[in-house]
Amino acid sequence: MRIRTFSPYFKPTGFSRWLFSAMQGCKQVAEQGLKEMVTARVAVSALRSSRWGTRHATHARVARLRRENYLRWQGGVRDLTGVRPVFPCLPDGVVPYVFPLLVDALGFHLFKLAGIPLWRWEDMAVTDCAVSQDYRLRLLQLPCHQELREDELAWMIATVRLLSHQLESCSGQLT
Repeated sequence: MRIRTFSPYFKPTGFSRWLFSAMQGCKQVAEQGLKEMVTARVAVSALRSSRWGTRHATHARVARLRRENYLRWQGGVRDLTGVRPVFPCLPDGVVPYVFPLLVDALGFHLFKLAGIPLWRWEDMAVTDCAVSQDYRLRLLQLPCHQELREDELAWMIATVRLLSHQLESCSGQLT
């Protein structure tokens, strides 16, 4: 199989050759569309990269930094009205995936427009359950991953604080 490189001076070898091969496979899958996806190849590529990542990750560092970032989020929104952490305490030994925050529906749009990288589950959990219906539109997943820089996290927290205060003052004028 021919592997394209970004530069005529760079020739991939070893792991980089495998990575470029996997990327090429992903590109082909994307070009064919999801209906024609070769799931066996994608699953094997994902499994290999997951195993490599697991073997080379510094788990203690990842856990410590994710917990620190979660606690920074927790402290940053503790005194705000109109937003509420889903879990007010982070139990010992828990390594969070995201910082889950409940906001009103308008808050999501303001935070997203401000550039905060966040996710929610509006396409998921379509159900008759009232809690699931509520959470799919109001539950935000804010990043707390280990590679966030101090200035990035500080900016996100400050932006959530500012917009929350603005939402609070607007809701007071509407009632």
